[in-house]
Amino acid sequence: MIQRLMNIMQINDQLEGGQRKNLIFLFSVAWVALMLGVWNFALIFSLDSGYLLPLFFDLDALSNVASWQYLSNKIMAGDLLLLQKETGFQVHDALLPRLGLLFSAAVSGFLGHAAALFIFTVVLPTICYVYLVRIYRLFLPLRWSIFIAALGLLSMANYPFRNFLIGLIAGDVFPTLPVLDQPDIIGQPFPSLSLLIFLLLFYYSILSTRTGGSGQMLISVLWGLQGYIHILNLAFGIPFWLIVLGLFYWRRTRHAGGSGPVPTLLKSFAPHFVVVCLLSLPVLYGVVMTEANPFVMHETDFDWFTIVTYMMLPLLLLALCFIAFRIDPYELVIKFNLVWITMLVELFLLICWAVFGFGISSDVMDARLGLYFLHLFYYVPAIYYAHRPYTGYYSGSEATLFAIYFRKIFSFFFHRLSLVYLPLFCALLSVFVFMGSNAVRDNFERHIKADYETTHAAIVHAASSSQPARPASSAAEALFRMINGADESWTNSFVDPVNIDEAIEGFAHYAHLHSWTLPQFKAFMLPRDSFESDLPYEIYDNTALRGLGYWLLTNSQTLDMSRYNDFQTLIEQHYNSVERQITEQGKAE
Repeated sequence: MIQRLMNIMQINDQLEGGQRKNLIFLFSVAWVALMLGVWNFALIFSLDSGYLLPLFFDLDALSNVASWQYLSNKIMAGDLLLLQKETGFQVHDALLPRLGLLFSAAVSGFLGHAAALFIFTVVLPTICYVYLVRIYRLFLPLRWSIFIAALGLLSMANYPFRNFLIGLIAGDVFPTLPVLDQPDIIGQPFPSLSLLIFLLLFYYSILSTRTGGSGQMLISVLWGLQGYIHILNLAFGIPFWLIVLGLFYWRRTRHAGGSGPVPTLLKSFAPHFVVVCLLSLPVLYGVVMTEANPFVMHETDFDWFTIVTYMMLPLLLLALCFIAFRIDPYELVIKFNLVWITMLVELFLLICWAVFGFGISSDVMDARLGLYFLHLFYYVPAIYYAHRPYTGYYSGSEATLFAIYFRKIFSFFFHRLSLVYLPLFCALLSVFVFMGSNAVRDNFERHIKADYETTHAAIVHAASSSQPARPASSAAEALFRMINGADESWTNSFVDPVNIDEAIEGFAHYAHLHSWTLPQFKAFMLPRDSFESDLPYEIYDNTALRGLGYWLLTNSQTLDMSRYNDFQTLIEQHYNSVERQITEQGKAE
């Protein structure tokens, strides 16, 4: 048995070192594309109606529809650069990701919604996978690069793959399968578009600093424009690029003669710094000028889970490798400086948010970059050294009994045995995806499909009818009317230029039009803890979806409890005021 296992390892070694690596990589690309396609398109093909809205809503889908699709529709209507004032009190006009929205609008406008869904949920994520593998391949063997890239790209924050493995060992995998969820990378236009642009720039930034600096000014220009793709790309990418570029020029000019290395460094670095600052200045101005919503409680708890799991644990594994293997400290710092810079930038952003309440929240960083790339990237140095073949030493700390045993265990597990368990993990990841997508399809058909098709029929009928619009049958239909300008009573304060009183008054008019009671209206306008879990089930069958009004008003699920009574009173006042207006109008008629 052991001999057969070793033969398998030798065959895989030959595959790893031969010309078949390209075929293995191409096969993995097709495999990942299939893993991405089984979620939405198996459901679309089962529908009796067409595709108009997300098949199952999570908060990302809600944000993509209520905010980004709304603005994309404005672009398709002719306002290409969104020059008309279309931003609410929560965000300054300069913060709009215009380039990302322009791309999304072009794809949807020219190809249609179904084709756009395929591009944003399959094509772009698959290209993300290609560049993830390319980045990891700069440090790791192909098999490790494929597995880590696929693991990150197919991740679901609420249903991690590790829980599936634990359930498999325990003999009960069904609680670990998604109910109405999908890989978090799936979304239009975010996060697939913003992640792809970030990975492209990250990869070519690495190449430009390794091959002598060609094209660096173009890369500086592109990093400076990232605020028009997604604000996180700018917040993370600019400090990363400036540090990487500064180190590149510093190393190149250390031994320069003439006027000395410092003037030479400044002369080379300054133009890039100026270009990046000038291009990002409008977005930074928008950040400063954006007003905080007075009712939202900004959670600034320090993200210890990220610190411990994705920073301290990789460093602990690396420390064990440092003890067991003979590692050159200079190589460790220089070869993996990109990892250390990336980790420091994320740590800086986490501290800014937790301590000062400024910048990008840890949830946004996880949902846009951390889950798919950053947090797995931090494990690369430890895997690189642990993957080394076993070598005996006769002196130094590496010759101690502790180091010898650790070196043997690490080398066997990460080098030889990985030839067996990494393909097995890829197969189990496929099982997890197929079982998960099948569970999602069953839940969709039982709980959502009929309501989705009813909503679709109502939208199509309203579009073809010349009669006055009837009350919306579901929250999804009301959202569709809102983003297409067919109903102005619902507003999203992130993109609508109305103040909080006007927004609540609009919702109150809608509530009376649909005969909502005051308790129903308050449930709609107040936040709730279970909003995210109930959203997929209720959005297609319940217009007065509890908590949805508050999210549209604040783009948040949290309310400052010291303002709770004030906010509740404000809701009641607007509801009663609209009720009096309707009563007086009825008397006048």
